[in-house]
Amino acid sequence: MTDKSAAKTSSKAGKTVLVTGAAGGVGRHVVRAALDAGMKVRAADRFPAADALEVDGLFDPLTDVDWRFAELSAADLDALTQGCDFVIHAAAIVSLSESYTELAGVNVQLVRDLYRASQANGVAHFVHFSCGAIYEAGPGFRNESDRLSASNAFEQSKIDSEQVFPHQPETTHWSILRPALVYGPHCTKMGASITTLPPLVRDIMPYLPGITGGPRTNWCYVEDAASAALCVLDNPAAFERTFNVADDTALGFGEVVTSITEAYRLEVGALVPFPNTTLWTALSPLIDHDIVFDIARKILRRRWRRLQEQQDLNSPLRPRVDRNALFYVEKDNILGADALKELGWAARYTDFREGIVETIRWYQAHDWAPRFDTETQVRIQDEKQSLGFAFRTRFEGQWVDEKTGDTAPVTLLLQTEFPTITRLALDLEGNIDGKLSIGGLVEDAEIRGTIQVRLLSEGGVYWEMGFDDAQGNPHRLGLSCSVNPLRPLDALTHVSGDIKDANADVVGHVELSYHMRSQLLPSMATFRLLH
Repeated sequence: MTDKSAAKTSSKAGKTVLVTGAAGGVGRHVVRAALDAGMKVRAADRFPAADALEVDGLFDPLTDVDWRFAELSAADLDALTQGCDFVIHAAAIVSLSESYTELAGVNVQLVRDLYRASQANGVAHFVHFSCGAIYEAGPGFRNESDRLSASNAFEQSKIDSEQVFPHQPETTHWSILRPALVYGPHCTKMGASITTLPPLVRDIMPYLPGITGGPRTNWCYVEDAASAALCVLDNPAAFERTFNVADDTALGFGEVVTSITEAYRLEVGALVPFPNTTLWTALSPLIDHDIVFDIARKILRRRWRRLQEQQDLNSPLRPRVDRNALFYVEKDNILGADALKELGWAARYTDFREGIVETIRWYQAHDWAPRFDTETQVRIQDEKQSLGFAFRTRFEGQWVDEKTGDTAPVTLLLQTEFPTITRLALDLEGNIDGKLSIGGLVEDAEIRGTIQVRLLSEGGVYWEMGFDDAQGNPHRLGLSCSVNPLRPLDALTHVSGDIKDANADVVGHVELSYHMRSQLLPSMATFRLLH
């Protein structure tokens, strides 16, 4: 495709296009592509503009487009299409679990009614998104002239939707796009549900096996579906034609799942083959029952909700286990997109394994998918085992005045809290408060600060606290000690640090100790658990 600057000089610039399903995964990117082409966009969806604001900067539905809130199956389509030069119809019910009757009103009748309204209002070109899974299964690439065959009600509704267009229209030209499984940012349907599988498996296993083989298919990145619509729009070479939209790389279902696993940066174990056709044939009588899929669906969705709660996700993604989806793991469905390429279209991602990395990153950045970085996993473990403890200690010693060299006694009474502890091997951070007396400087000053235990990384304990002297001048006291992991309590017999004033100048040096024999039992008596 041309770049944005070239697109804005095209014949489409300044003209008005109606985009239906504008809040959906494909529709949002079609709107963005049309705006980049310099077009005026009338965006229609069943969501109000305020509910469609989360488009990650693709466009502002309140200012960038003419947003029309409409349930299209009951809308005034004549008013919706008036003044439009083009229509790109991306709205549909995408579901493998609905009956044909439930799908046909939107997926078939709406297409017919919207096209008729477009004809009546002089729309020049109507681009319709169909589906690339409607071909009869067979070896090799599926081309646009190959025989169609539905495996479920959704596919049948898409086949029937294509039949509403006349072979030789008197007014409004049409083009049909048949995208492969669409994936990418903002996508929630069909192929997007597969992205939930690796996190679900990882939730119960330390690593996921690498899967190879399986039925092969190619995919369609969502921006590539949108750019295909702009490529054919108002292009005489595309009138009354149908086009496949797909990348160049056919992958087995096993490679797809493994690619998603790697995009999450999860560890992949030993390779195992995807069940072959013979095994699927043997298993089908056992698993091809509604009750089996109902149970599996409930289990996966329950675990997915738990994952969302653990990571504070607000994800529209859902694991899908549909009986009507068995076709997609039994037979090849590889689309050839040469016809579209002849018009100048080119995919941004020619390989699913490249595009899925950006997709997972987007999902994670928008709290649609779990993260598996160390920080997040430690936080989850903290929350799972949100157990902490608190105790009191008394340090005594002396300090040396930096100016005079005089010494005076020091007493430090500390209340220490570690709010969350998961395992002893981890470094710890906590809060401290208490009372501090420094001879000649302050008596019973309130202190607040932090404690850091760095047994593994640095082999020490560090205290930082602030207090005001008798005249109200702020000071800081930093203490530290080295720790032998085999004898950690011995470290407390020698704690040292500096007192600094508000200018960070050292005003004195402190040496403290914890009298194990006299203080251990009193400290243990103050020990309490935090929940």
